[in-house]
Amino acid sequence: MHMMKEEKWKLVKRRLALRTRLFKVFLDDVLLPNGTRIKDFVVIQKPSYVKIVALDCRGRLVVTREYRHAVDRYMWELPGGFVDRGEQVLAAARRELAEETGYTRGRFKLMGSISDFGSTDTHTGYIVRATGVSGLRKQSLEDTESISSVTLMPMWKVRRMIIRNEFENSSAIAAMAIAGILF
Repeated sequence: MHMMKEEKWKLVKRRLALRTRLFKVFLDDVLLPNGTRIKDFVVIQKPSYVKIVALDCRGRLVVTREYRHAVDRYMWELPGGFVDRGEQVLAAARRELAEETGYTRGRFKLMGSISDFGSTDTHTGYIVRATGVSGLRKQSLEDTESISSVTLMPMWKVRRMIIRNEFENSSAIAAMAIAGILF
């Protein structure tokens, strides 16, 4: 294997282009190792998030079907959401699982993290595996959450849906791989 010397880009200047309730968009003036200068490289600062790979006592995966406005369609998803400022990752996982699915109990373990769009986004996705989930109660959805169903899905069906491109959320598929349930 041939490896090149790893050199970082040099940040010359950063300008705030947009600030919203959740995101900041910066335009960076950067100098690349090869001498090229880019004056408007976009960097998006977002809160970190948690994806929960939740399994019931029979090994079925908790999946949601949620509308995603940016792509204008419903998608199969794993429960998850932003980690609130000052909140611990496992606490965020418990909160998000309860809010989106109604499941309130289980054993939670942090499995790892991903950077799902490291070319422009600064956030980290934390992967939490929850086993033996139970304690169903009513969902407590945020205004922006349109979840049409919560399903306990056998893993053979999840794998088949991924192969058929019916389960297409990349961070959810990465989360399942990191949690060790795809292989």
